[in-house]
Amino acid sequence: FLADYLTAGHVDGALFALPREGETLLNRIARSGLPVVVQGQPLGFEQELSWVAADEETAAFEAVGYLFGQGRSRIGTITGPLNTSSGRRRLEGYQRAVGTGSPQSLVAIGDWSPASARLGAERLLERHPRLDGLFVASDLMAVDAIAVLKGSGRRIPEDVAVVGFDDSAVAVHADPPLTTVHQSFEQSAAESVRILNELIAEPGSAPQHVLMPTKLVRRSSA
Repeated sequence: FLADYLTAGHVDGALFALPREGETLLNRIARSGLPVVVQGQPLGFEQELSWVAADEETAAFEAVGYLFGQGRSRIGTITGPLNTSSGRRRLEGYQRAVGTGSPQSLVAIGDWSPASARLGAERLLERHPRLDGLFVASDLMAVDAIAVLKGSGRRIPEDVAVVGFDDSAVAVHADPPLTTVHQSFEQSAAESVRILNELIAEPGSAPQHVLMPTKLVRRSSA
């Protein structure tokens, strides 16, 4: 129903947020010619559609590099869902930082949920009791991962340094406050609206692709 409504001339354009790979709605929209801007890279439609995304691979690469710079050598990760660009790009940045020799057992697949973070942290500790660094693909998941680490007797950051992603409000109130990657949702939204207005004003113009900068915010967890 939504695809029919959007492609029947009822709207001038549309913004999409974090679509998952293989969504039929995005496929129909891409073929319709409706001006569209996606927040997050639309997997499978990176060239056909306009998008605005944080430079998540570089951000993850730098976050894990920061952990190495703190003297950590056994660094694991808990990912986001890998059918989203955010989950995939953050994992790719981690993999680039740790190199091809790092064991796959240091990767736990998550889905943004607290439950997946807890399960991921438990599995990583089972596989690697000497884990000393952890990059988690979102702040919300990082908080639950920290709870598991502390419950197992690990001190944060003395035993395990933890870095999250998003610089959300929960990062400031975490115990300890969370070192994390900051991305500006306000700037991304403003850039998305700017591009959408241009696409509406100039039908048939080429898609625009924008990577937004990020920065690492250092707090007490790493």
